[in-house]
Formats: sequence, structure tokens, C-alpha cells
Amino acid sequence: MLRQPLKRLGFILLLSCIMAAPAWAYKPGSVGFLYNQCKAALEQSAGPQQLQQSYCGAFAEGYFAGALTSNWIILPEPRRDDPCYEDKKRENQRINGRACSFMAQKNYKDINPGLMLRTFTETIERWISFHSKNKSGDILQKPVITTLNSLFASGPFCRELDKHTVLERPSTKLSPALTSVGSIKDMPEIRKNFILPVKYTGCVADLEAAGDDPKKFKATRCGAEITGFITGLYSTAHLQKGRAEPSASCKKQIDRVYRSLNITEGMCVTSAAQPLSVARAFIEKYETLDPKEIKKSYGLKIDTPPGAIGYFLSSNRLLCGL
Repeated sequence: MLRQPLKRLGFILLLSCIMAAPAWAYKPGSVGFLYNQCKAALEQSAGPQQLQQSYCGAFAEGYFAGALTSNWIILPEPRRDDPCYEDKKRENQRINGRACSFMAQKNYKDINPGLMLRTFTETIERWISFHSKNKSGDILQKPVITTLNSLFASGPFCRELDKHTVLERPSTKLSPALTSVGSIKDMPEIRKNFILPVKYTGCVADLEAAGDDPKKFKATRCGAEITGFITGLYSTAHLQKGRAEPSASCKKQIDRVYRSLNITEGMCVTSAAQPLSVARAFIEKYETLDPKEIKKSYGLKIDTPPGAIGYFLSSNRLLCGL
């Protein structure tokens, strides 16, 4: 009597597993994994602190710290009497216009955590759909560090965002508990999680929970923040490609400008860097870290800026040799 209902139930469960499989298939560190984590965090978080403590919140912290570190340079108009005026003017305009204005983030004090994460997630959703329509391959399976650059860069997708003609309305919904996230009353509690001791304790716990497994660690909050920071550092990587050839007499000067933009090389960071190795270095060198140096470099009142784990280690070349 129960055989048929059980059979049907088994079939339904199997079908559910098959339908859900794509969401499980994305590896930590991929675009698909990040997108699913952000979507879930926005839809399910019970409040701003839970949102911040999510994988998506950690990645966003790291990303914006890395992006600000990588995007510090704004080039002035060259002098009219400069022999390299034309070359410099062309490259300065290209470099200064490197970021999509839709996603411009000038300073940490401008960050509204809820709005930032919602914009971040909805833009990823539009970006994925944009690439799907243009048959750019399976974006979701690709590594986030080297793939996400085109999300915030000027170009075809950015122009679509600026025209507000990108696809249908995103399906991501905001949890009712997050409708006021980012208000003044939320910020003191959120900022408490930025301080160095909290990040150290969290990374130690994540490292232990991952059992020293690099793949498992990538899925932790500490792993997400480090991955986000490295991804942010690579946000200017696209500038190293597709450059116009300068005149022979100006080549050295133009090359020097582009070398200064190659932040990752100077900080000993590569796209193949393992978040686990960075976390180990952070834990090992924790006692020697000076929060005042980080605070001063960002001009902030809080003890540690978002993404401080990656920033401090890389800016002090502590990742060299890893």
C-alpha cells in the first residue's frame, strides 16, 4: 500500500536533488559560490550583524579594501608643454576612467553595508545574465579573483548599467530585518567586528574548523575576506592589457605609470594565492601587527578597516615568499 507513495516521494526527492545540484556544484572561490552566498545572505539574514558576518559580508569587506588600495591613483592633466603630452593625456584618461561609475566607491565612510551588499549582489546577478545573453561561457564556474574584474570595469556591461537597460529586474529580495541596515544606530555594533582581535579570533576558529584544508577554508568567513581582498587588488589588472603603443621617446614614462598601477606585484600577491596561507601568515604575525598603522593609512576612527587582514600583510610585503 505504501510502496507507490514512497516511490513517488523518492522520485520527488531525487528530482529536487537534481534541480538543486547546480547550486551545490560551485566551488568556494568561484563566481557562482559567491553569488549564491550573497543572495542567501540578503534574503535570510536576521539583522545587520548577521549580514556582516556572512560569507558575502566578509567578501565585500575584503573586496572594497582591496579595490581602494588598488585604485588610489588619479592622474592629473599633463602640462601642455610636456613633450609627451598627447601620450600622457590619452593614458591618463584611460586610467582615470577605469572604473564603472555605477559601482564607484570613494571612501569607507560612504559605505552603507546593506545597500552595498544589495547593489553588489544585484549587479552580479545582472552581470551573469548579461554574459549568458552574450554567450560568454559559464561565468559561474570561473574563479572570482580573475573573473570579477570585468564586473566593475568600464566597458559593455558598464554601459548597459549606466543606461539602465540590463535585463529584467533582479530576483534578489531583501530580508525585512535588513530594511534599515546601515542606519546610524547599527554602525557601532557593526564596527566592533572590524577590530583586529575579533578578526584574529575568527580566523583561528575558521582555520581549526577547516581542518587545515585549503578548499574548506575558502568557504569560511576568514577565507572569504581574504579572497575578497585579493579580488579587489586585481580590480585594476585589466589596465595592463589593451594599451596603445606610446611613442618611443615616451615609452619609459608611460611604462612607469602602469608599473605603479600593478599593485599586486609590489605586494607579492598572485591570483593563485591560497587564502589559507594568508590566514596562517596573519595568525603567525598577529602579535607584531600595529593597528595604529592601519588606522593611520586609511584615516579612519575605527581601529581596523575592512579587509585589514589582507591589507596589512600585503602592504608590508609580509606575503612575499608564501
